[in-house]
Amino acid sequence: MNSLSCKQIERRSCISLEAFIRDYFLCESPVILSGCIEHWPARTKWKDIKYLQSIAGDRTIPVQVTTCTCRH
Repeated sequence: MNSLSCKQIERRSCISLEAFIRDYFLCESPVILSGCIEHWPARTKWKDIKYLQSIAGDRTIPVQVTTCTCRH
């Protein structure tokens, strides 16, 4: 197993899916992504408890838990 303790992890802001796949995913290289979800409505809507009550009410929302299939 390769240690990341001495490796500087690159930080990128809003890269394209193609760039992420080419530069990081295929190379199995870690990267910290920032600013990629700023436009998602959930970032503001889900903070509002009245909004959540209006769409979910008293319903129980199922959550699926899976195991990690990552290679170590």
